[in-house]
Amino acid sequence: MAEARDPRAKVDDHAPASRGHRRRDRLGTIRWVTVAAPAYLARRGTPASPGELAGHNCMVYLLPTGLPQPWRFLGGRTLRVRGNLVADLGEGLVEAALTGLGVIQAHDYMVKDAIADGRLVPVLQDHATAGPPVSALCAPGRDRAPAVRAFVELAAELLGARGRGQRRR
Repeated sequence: MAEARDPRAKVDDHAPASRGHRRRDRLGTIRWVTVAAPAYLARRGTPASPGELAGHNCMVYLLPTGLPQPWRFLGGRTLRVRGNLVADLGEGLVEAALTGLGVIQAHDYMVKDAIADGRLVPVLQDHATAGPPVSALCAPGRDRAPAVRAFVELAAELLGARGRGQRRR
C-alpha cells in the first residue's frame, strides 16, 4: 500500500481526497466515449441516437455501490442500458468490446489507442459529453518535491490537460 506521501491521481472532483492527501492540481477532464468493434457494428448496425442503444448489446460498468453506471450524454442526459455483460473492471469491458461482443461507454484514455488503430470505432460522437475531472493529490508539504512535480506533469500530458499550472486546493 502506498504511503500518504506518494502522489496519485483521483477521478471525480466531488469525491473527498484520500486520507493523508490533499487536492493539488487539476490535471484535465476525461471524456465519455461510446465505442464498439467494427465487426460488431457490421453485424448489428451503428446507433444514430442514444435511444437506438436499446437494440444493442450494451456492456455496463458496475459501480462500487453495486449499481450499474448509467451512460452519460450531452445535455446532462443519462441512460440506463442493458446487455449481457456487467463488470466492475473497465479494462475487462474494453477487452469484451474489442472481441466484438457489444458496445461500451468508457473514459477516453481507456480506448484511445484502440480507436487510433481502428480496433474500436466511436459511435454517437454528436452526443458525447465531458466526464469527471481528474486531480492530482499529494501529502501536505510534498507538492514541490521533484517526484511529485514529475508525476503531475506526466499525468497532465497523458490526459492532454491545458493550463497545467493552474492550482486547485
